[in-house]
Amino acid sequence: MKERVIDLGLEGKFRIAQANMHARYMRAYQKWGGLDFDGVWLLHNCLSATPSLKFAFGGSVTYAHQPYTRPNTPVMEKELYLSAWFDIRPIIRLYIENWYTYVKGDSLDTGGEIYEGYILRTRWSLQVTRNLSVRLVGQYDNFDHHFDLDPLLTYRLSPFSVFYVGSTYDYCRFNGTDEDSWDTKTCLTSRQFFMKLQYLFQI
Repeated sequence: MKERVIDLGLEGKFRIAQANMHARYMRAYQKWGGLDFDGVWLLHNCLSATPSLKFAFGGSVTYAHQPYTRPNTPVMEKELYLSAWFDIRPIIRLYIENWYTYVKGDSLDTGGEIYEGYILRTRWSLQVTRNLSVRLVGQYDNFDHHFDLDPLLTYRLSPFSVFYVGSTYDYCRFNGTDEDSWDTKTCLTSRQFFMKLQYLFQI
């Protein structure tokens, strides 16, 4: 046997602000790398709401005791996972989506930190005309000190024919001594340009 799971969930939908709630409890036995982990459990809760057409928000909290399988010998960890997001539409043609995710894992045996970090992400979508739209995605990964910036232009020739022009920019932090060094700089590590034509031929 590799895994045995008991999973309980509760979901609610409300008229106020079109709110949604979801809660989950999971208890499990798992086998990783020939080792038995019998005390695996997870508690999760999330909430989202849309008060108006111009604003929506939500978030989730998860706490778990589970195997951390990255090392050669899996170990039990206690993990805290937090996420939050909000979307705004300042004008009818512009839609802005934002996410924040934080994760922290500590060894259940020693209490020592295994990993900790966060990710910030935003996406701006602008409908310039009926056929032309522009999108810009930005993300910062605190785990790897990595920053991405991806613009994309889309022109819709017809309902099934689309022309894309875009690029990707990847940045990373470097320093000469340690993470808190004054010499830390953000450098461009890779860049890519692309075009794509999607055209429907009717026969």
